[in-house]
Amino acid sequence: MIYAKVMEKEDPENSRIIKERAALFAKSFVHWFDEDGSALGFGRSLTYRFAQCCFFSACVFADVEPFPMGVMKGIIARHLDWWLSHPILDDRGVLTVGYAYPNLNMAEYYNGYGSPYWSLKAFLFLALPKDHAFFKAEALSHQGLLE
Repeated sequence: MIYAKVMEKEDPENSRIIKERAALFAKSFVHWFDEDGSALGFGRSLTYRFAQCCFFSACVFADVEPFPMGVMKGIIARHLDWWLSHPILDDRGVLTVGYAYPNLNMAEYYNGYGSPYWSLKAFLFLALPKDHAFFKAEALSHQGLLE
């Protein structure tokens, strides 16, 4: 998605394809997120935690709107809030290895103490200009999309 955004003038065809595929993927991926902000834990790297919502942040960054801006903002905001309601930080405020709590037993051989920081991809929306519609939008429910 970053490629699709930054290369849309130099490589318009591939950028278009990436954005179209992202919009299509969003239609099913939205079902992985609950209204309380939680999401299905899936994949090899569960310790990446709130990276689960980085896809929607990347959509916002790349100007892909499979849903209204407020809906995507709502998914991101609720997801981040859900994670912050769990003990994922140590006493120094550092992200720990684990899922909803520190748990080195779930670490895989490629996980290190920096692995949870892949979750920061969720903050790609911070690369947007301060007057972007994302920051002006009200965080909305995606419940109507799930029916």
